[in-house]
Amino acid sequence: MPLTPFFTPERIFLLYCLVGGFIIGQLQFSFFLSKLKKKDLRHHGTGDYGATNAFRVLGAPFGILTFLLDFGKTVLAIYIATKVLPMHPELAIDFHALVLYTGLGVVLGHIFPVYLKFRGGKGFSCTLATFLCLQDIKLTGIVILVFLVMFLVSRYVSLSSMVTVFLGAISFMFFMLMRWTYVETDWIFDCQCALVLLFVFCLIGHRGNIVRLVFGDERKFYFRKKKRLEALEEDYTNFDKYFDEVEAEESGLASVEAALLSDEADLDAEGLDEMTEAAEEAAEEAEEVAEEVVEETAEETIEAEAEAAQETAENAEEAEETVEEAAEAVEETAKETAEVVEETIEETAETTEETAEEITESAEEIIEETVEESEKTAEETVEEVSEEAEEMADQAVVEETEEEAAEENTEEVTEAVEEAAEDITESAEEISETAEEAVEESAEETAEAAEETEETVEKAAVAAIPLAGFFGRIKSLFRKPDEADELNTAESI
Repeated sequence: MPLTPFFTPERIFLLYCLVGGFIIGQLQFSFFLSKLKKKDLRHHGTGDYGATNAFRVLGAPFGILTFLLDFGKTVLAIYIATKVLPMHPELAIDFHALVLYTGLGVVLGHIFPVYLKFRGGKGFSCTLATFLCLQDIKLTGIVILVFLVMFLVSRYVSLSSMVTVFLGAISFMFFMLMRWTYVETDWIFDCQCALVLLFVFCLIGHRGNIVRLVFGDERKFYFRKKKRLEALEEDYTNFDKYFDEVEAEESGLASVEAALLSDEADLDAEGLDEMTEAAEEAAEEAEEVAEEVVEETAEETIEAEAEAAQETAENAEEAEETVEEAAEAVEETAKETAEVVEETIEETAETTEETAEEITESAEEIIEETVEESEKTAEETVEEVSEEAEEMADQAVVEETEEEAAEENTEEVTEAVEEAAEDITESAEEISETAEEAVEESAEETAEAAEETEETVEKAAVAAIPLAGFFGRIKSLFRKPDEADELNTAESI
């Protein structure tokens, strides 16, 4: 068989009934009645807006009225749900499930009112109204009987309420299973879930009362004012006894602490005597150790001074050797620098001579090449001009005017050839002059470089002289000590 979905239209309608009951349950009549008496129930009694606390703080009329109004709002919510359900004939919802889920919504709204920061009543009056609206005579009788018996025996309203809700839920489950109360089989599970939730939220609403019951601080309930006053006096006497016991325990603890302090003082005195003796012994041992250490340190200092004197003598000898080696190294470096300078001078002179010769040879070659090229170009131009003149003379046979023009052309060509030869000679002279100037400048530069190298050699020689004197002074400082000096140092040690 295929499984039916959980959120059927019937369950969605029950969810609407739950929400509607929650909205109606937000009405806290004890809060509005406390405004008439100008008392805030949150700061009096048990600190909740239940009917029991209203009875104790506001008085019997207000307490009974609060119970009836809370009971009535639950009946009103269930009545509205039963009137709305026939408007939807397609929904097949069991009457018991409708009552339980609507009553559950009212209980939630009563315990957790939004505008009072979720601090409401205990929810017992709303739960009792839900049980009575189930219209089961057996369940109604059990609920009323259990509550009255528990209340008359214990005089605790909270304990009676929790036991009544628990036994009412268990009884109705048993009636459904035994089929003493007809509930459609499809809705038995939903009714059981609603009953379990009613009991759970009843426990949540009474959580403070449960703590007080465990520690024996829960106040009993009486209808008569005289009984209530006697109960208050009994509570105060119990509190006085409790405080006396606490004071006695504190005094006993104080005496124990005093005894412990006295024992500690005795132990401290004995410990001080032992500590003084140990301190004296430690002082004597420290004096002995100090004397031994002084003797050992004196011997060690004498030996160390002797070793230091020997080390200074050895260091002086090593310093003399290092000074001599340094002087020899300076002399060798001076000689090497002089030789290097002489070699560089000779090399620079040779290189300058070679460069001068190369420059002169290159200049002569350039002049010869330019002269040859100019002569070749002149000869070629003369030959070309003569050939053109001959061609023009051959053509100028017919008219005399053409002959005269040919003669004039030959004269112009010869003049151009002469001018080209003159230009070539002038350029050759200029090239030779520039070559001679370059050779002279290179020779002057080499001479100046040779003079500068000679000056540096002289300066190096002059600088080497004071270095030799300096190393001589260092030798005199690190001379070996005489025998008399050695004797004096030994006596001082």
